[in-house]
Amino acid sequence: MILTLFLVGDSLSAHESWKTNPEDRLNTLSKKLLSESNEIYHVDFQPHSEFIAALQAPSTEFARFFFAGEPPSDYMSIYLKEIGPKQKAKSPGLLSIAAGITHEEVEYKGVKGKAAVLVLGWESLEAHTVDFVGSEVYKETIPTVKSTSKANEIHHVTFTKKGGDV
Repeated sequence: MILTLFLVGDSLSAHESWKTNPEDRLNTLSKKLLSESNEIYHVDFQPHSEFIAALQAPSTEFARFFFAGEPPSDYMSIYLKEIGPKQKAKSPGLLSIAAGITHEEVEYKGVKGKAAVLVLGWESLEAHTVDFVGSEVYKETIPTVKSTSKANEIHHVTFTKKGGDV
């Protein structure tokens, strides 16, 4: 089972200070939910409005592309300015796209480095797994998205809103 939890904050430094505040209720709750072996990392998702929309979509795709070291310097701009808009324009069920690079090095299947994290909002799971995956735009764009990464993984989440605003 995968627990995906997004804590949205103003900055990495704000999160770092929150983590060390023993009086914070969310800090206390997160310590109950997460163990030392869980993977926690920080990503600045762009555009932020699309990130929020993806979390509110009926189905949210969470995709990670792992690089040995750093991703190519133009990886995010190519995805956000070229590939993502092309996917969105040709995929009626794709509602929103946001992406970012981890601040920390992460490790997955022996690949250690930074990861590109994509968060896509879909109108349904089938809109992604059937309609998009079987489309020409998938065949045109996904090889480029994966081309320089050494490993990747995706899963889908239906988020439940708890607490403050999403």
